[in-house]
Amino acid sequence: MCISQPVGRNATANRDNTTTVQILLNLNLDKLIGIPLLSEDGVAGPATIGAIEEFQRSVVGLKTPDGRVDPHGLTLRKLREGMAIGFTERHLRGIMIHATPANIAKYFPRLKQNMAVNGIDRPLRQAHFLAQIAHESAELRYCEEIASGSAYEGRVDLDSADRPALAVDVACWFWMEHGLNTLADKDDVVRVTRVINGGLNGLTDRQSKLVRAKFFLVR
Repeated sequence: MCISQPVGRNATANRDNTTTVQILLNLNLDKLIGIPLLSEDGVAGPATIGAIEEFQRSVVGLKTPDGRVDPHGLTLRKLREGMAIGFTERHLRGIMIHATPANIAKYFPRLKQNMAVNGIDRPLRQAHFLAQIAHESAELRYCEEIASGSAYEGRVDLDSADRPALAVDVACWFWMEHGLNTLADKDDVVRVTRVINGGLNGLTDRQSKLVRAKFFLVR
């Protein structure tokens, strides 16, 4: 599940949960008449609560909206169902909730392009790939962890000015070289992790990030 606590009116949600709901509301903005794009700042203020209430009225069909999104509730399910299908910058933001907006903007175009070229173009494949990237890079904080030059027999020079692009290039190359689309199609996060890591270091975090990636990408 992508949130662990209720968000909205009379809730004490943490910043990550609130940011997640704001992202989901923005992904459903076409259904919210008169509601402007929300600031994805993790603060459940009047604008966010008002957007939740409008979504509950116009999409969920509640006559008396409570302005609250619960982890296993109907509002969250409808927010997920209402998202546009595909992989956009805002989907990436939802998957990597701790990445800075600057890094999301920096990495997204290269990820989208190279994932498509390398056949990482089905939702389950995308979810597995991005979950592993999120773990290895601490959600785009460290491009060296996405693709270490030493790990790839000197094929890349990460001191280049375009390090994010090179990191994504090499990560996609490794994914394809080791046939990881096939394992992703089988939804086998354990075997994917063994290939990437040589063991199962960080498996729990990788699994958690996969759950989140599936929430935003897989229907």
